[in-house]
Amino acid sequence: MWLSEDIKNKAKKILSGLTIRQKIGQLNQVQWSGGASSPKKDKELLDMIRNGDVGSVIFAFNAYAGSEEKPFNDTEFRETMQHTAVEESETGIPLLFGRDVIHGHKTVFPVPLAMCASFNFDLIREAYQCITDEALQYGINWLLTPMLDLCRDPRWGRIIECTGEDPFVGEQFAKAAVSGIQGVKVPFNAASCAKHYIGYGASEGGRDYARTEISDYSLYNYYLKAFKAAIDSNVLTVMSSFNEMNGEPVSSSKRLITDILRGELGFDGFVVSDWDAVIQLIKQGVAIDKREAARLALNAGVDMDMVDRTYIDSLEELVLNGQVSMETLDNAVLRILEVKFALNLFENPYIEPRDINIERHIQKANELCRESIVLLKNKDNILPLDRNDKFALAGPMLHDARSILGSWTLDGDEKYIVTIADGIRKYNNSFELDSFYAAGQNRYDFENCETVILALGESYDVTGEARSLSDISLACEQKYLIRRMKKLGKKVVAVISAGRPLALEDIDKDIDAILWVWHGGSRTGSAVAEILFGE
Repeated sequence: MWLSEDIKNKAKKILSGLTIRQKIGQLNQVQWSGGASSPKKDKELLDMIRNGDVGSVIFAFNAYAGSEEKPFNDTEFRETMQHTAVEESETGIPLLFGRDVIHGHKTVFPVPLAMCASFNFDLIREAYQCITDEALQYGINWLLTPMLDLCRDPRWGRIIECTGEDPFVGEQFAKAAVSGIQGVKVPFNAASCAKHYIGYGASEGGRDYARTEISDYSLYNYYLKAFKAAIDSNVLTVMSSFNEMNGEPVSSSKRLITDILRGELGFDGFVVSDWDAVIQLIKQGVAIDKREAARLALNAGVDMDMVDRTYIDSLEELVLNGQVSMETLDNAVLRILEVKFALNLFENPYIEPRDINIERHIQKANELCRESIVLLKNKDNILPLDRNDKFALAGPMLHDARSILGSWTLDGDEKYIVTIADGIRKYNNSFELDSFYAAGQNRYDFENCETVILALGESYDVTGEARSLSDISLACEQKYLIRRMKKLGKKVVAVISAGRPLALEDIDKDIDAILWVWHGGSRTGSAVAEILFGE
């Protein structure tokens, strides 16, 4: 395993020189939202760092970062924060900088659920190597991924980030993602974060943040498998989930975090809470105030508090009055320091220039998108298409460059995107229809087309956090379009771009071929065309 005696001894030496307040500071993760911050807030943050009150910074605007449209590019202030921590604070301890880099940075790969449909875990590992290279270029040394929730309800918006319903697939994805992000030996390239521990994907009714009921049989045979694989791959951090499991909030459960995660699974890194998960213990009815929430979470084994200031505001008093032992505090700090040593941050705290082969990243994104695509139907072997034939194109996803990137795409670069329409037109000068009126001045062209390619699916904006749906059918307008084309006697090829599985039973009979292309990332259009035309 990664945790050597050398790292332990170095961490203990740093710990021995810290005050109680400085120890607690290492457990405090603060939010910084890039260029949107005001000068006053930036100064306040630098003062906190200078005083030793910050152990990590998360680059995010809010708890729903997966739906934000504001990329992070401010490396200058990132370096200012790190310089303040290393050169101006009394402790000199470098900061961890985290961001939700889920399935791509500038180059965007398919959403994780789509990646798993490729069953090519070597390629997934290579994808995460590319993703990490790009993230490190911007000073992000802690990627808050992979998400290892097992999920069986496609109505849940965050199903796009998970590995589906199969524990074996989850295990293989965990190994690929962790080794792709971190590498395989110390010093690691960056820290990965296995989340959400545990049971978040089992929320009742597919509703985000709902309670979960998981038997020990299912816990050990289904839900813990991927986390064990991540731990065996030396994952440095784990994120506690904010759901309740069997009536107990995970973030206050000593059994789940200390006894099972650390004791039975052998996790040596540190546990970070999810966003506001510690203070949420009040809403969940197990804590009466921030002070009690801090006591419950730290004693359970949550080492770092994400953004809600519960630890930094409450722990000193709790330690001094004996409600949290000094040993418990010290162990949490040691785990965080050990991770920082494993990343070699004390030697190399600043952004190092990187030789980024962006063409290779684009190639890998294209390749993984191709291998993620699923052929659901191919009546009379209509596919592959003959590029010399005449086709009509229609549908709302033809030109939707944003949706094909998928949710949790915080920093995707639009110049790398190939839309479905652009991809198809590279091979065939197809005629584009008005989606709802297949006539007009180009009626003759349309009537001489035997096949219509319909780009259908769902917007990225109905997937991701707090984006659960009660109805996962195609939109009524899309169903109308399918039936209209069939009524006109056309062969219909449906290219469906979605983050989750959708219900197709009422329109299946009107479609000759169904190509499931997911939210496939930057090169979705290229990959779709290469499949359609048999490349």
